Amino acid sequence: MNLTLSYNIKGLSINKALKTIMLAKSSFYKIIKMINSADNSMKTSKGNNKSIPMKSKRGRKKSDFTLKLISFDNIDSLNSNNNNQDSYLNFLNIKNISTNPYSIISKNGKDLIISIPNTVVKNDIQELLSKEFVCYGYKKVAKFLKKHIGYIINHKKVYGFMKEMSLLLLKKKPASIGIIRAKNRIIHLIRPNELWQIDIKYLYIHGEKRNAYVCTILDCFTKEAIAFYHGKHCLNENIKALLEEALIKRNIINFSNYQLICGNGGSIERIKNKIKLNLDDFQIYSNSLSNNLTLTIRSDNGSQFSAKNVYNYLLTLSVIGINHERIHVATPEEDGYIESFHSIMHTEFETKYEFDTFEEQRDHLIKWFVFYNNERIHSAIDYCTPNEFYSLYINNIKSLKDQVNTEEKSDSNVNDKINDKNIAIINK
Repeated sequence: MNLTLSYNIKGLSINKALKTIMLAKSSFYKIIKMINSADNSMKTSKGNNKSIPMKSKRGRKKSDFTLKLISFDNIDSLNSNNNNQDSYLNFLNIKNISTNPYSIISKNGKDLIISIPNTVVKNDIQELLSKEFVCYGYKKVAKFLKKHIGYIINHKKVYGFMKEMSLLLLKKKPASIGIIRAKNRIIHLIRPNELWQIDIKYLYIHGEKRNAYVCTILDCFTKEAIAFYHGKHCLNENIKALLEEALIKRNIINFSNYQLICGNGGSIERIKNKIKLNLDDFQIYSNSLSNNLTLTIRSDNGSQFSAKNVYNYLLTLSVIGINHERIHVATPEEDGYIESFHSIMHTEFETKYEFDTFEEQRDHLIKWFVFYNNERIHSAIDYCTPNEFYSLYINNIKSLKDQVNTEEKSDSNVNDKINDKNIAIINK
C-alpha cells in the first residue's frame, strides 16, 4: 500500500481533506513516511533485495566523498608517462581510498583535485577538535579545513558531520530580564580616569583544591590594572576597600579628608550633608577629575557590586563626579575591557602555573601584575606598557599647560609694553 498516491478523498484536495478529518499536514506526511518505510521493509523481507535509496530532504542523494585540493610546484614530474592514480595516491600517502574509482578528479601543472571519503574528513574534524584549547564551532572548523587542509567543503556539510558525531557547541540562550541598563554601551575614550571597569575572576589552587578570588579595577584608556584584590572570599567590604585604594592611587581624592567624610556608616542623608560641609577639603588633582570631568565605574550585576554597603559608598562619591553603572544582563561585551584582561590573565598566568598553596599563588600573582603594568606591551596603546602610556599622557598634558602659560605670559608682557608706550605718549 502506498499512500503517496491517495492524496484525494472523494474528490477533495489534500488541504480540504485534512481539514475535514481534522489532521495536521505535518502529521499526515509523517504517517505516510512511516507506512512507506514499513512497506519497503516488508518487500525486502519477502526476498526482494532491491530497496529504495535514502534521500535527503531536497531529494538528492548525499555524496560519500569530499573534494580536496593539493598544490605542488610541478605535479607533471610525478609519473608523467602514465595516468595511474595509484602512483599519485601512494606519493600523497593517502590510504583507505581504493573504494572510490574516481579518486583523481583533475590535475594541472600545480594543482591536483582528489576525492576523499567522508570518513577521512570526519577523522580530520575529530583530530582538530581533540587538540588542546581548541573549541571551534562548525563555521570555524569549515574555515580551518579549507585553509589548512585544502578541502573544498561547505560549512553546511561540516555542520552535518559534526551533528552526526555530536560535536556541535551548545547554543547560548540570551536572558531577557528588565533591569537598569548602562547609559552608554560603547564609549569612545579620550583620557585616563574616564571609564573604569571592575570584575571578579576565579583562580584555581591545585594543592588546596579550591578557588581563590581576584577582583581587578582596570583603566580602560591606559589598560592599567590600577588595583586588585586577592583572597579566599570576596565580600562587599573588600570591594569598597579596593575602590578606595584605586581612587587614592590615582590621586582623585585625598586620603585623610576622604576617610573623615566617607568613614561614616550612618544614613545616606547624613553622609550627603557631611560631604556638602567638607567638599572643599577634597584634593582633586589636575590629572584626575578637574574641569568638570567625570569618572564612570562600570561593573556587572554581581551581588558584591549591588550590595547596600557598596551602593551607599558609591552614592557619596557621585557628588564629586564619580558614577557607577551596571551592564545589561548576559551582555559581557559591555564589560569587554575587563573581560579581555581576564582572558590575558587566563592564558598568560592561570594556564601556565599550578600552585600548592594560597600564599604561593598570591606571590606569583603580585609579580604578574607588576609585569603586566610595567613590562607587557599592548597593541591597542601603540605597543606601550600601561604605566608608560599613562606617564606619556600626563607629560603631554603638562607640556601643553606650560605652553599655554608661556603664551599667556608673553601676551601679558606685550600688553604691558603697549600700555607703557601709551603712558609715555600721554605724558609727552
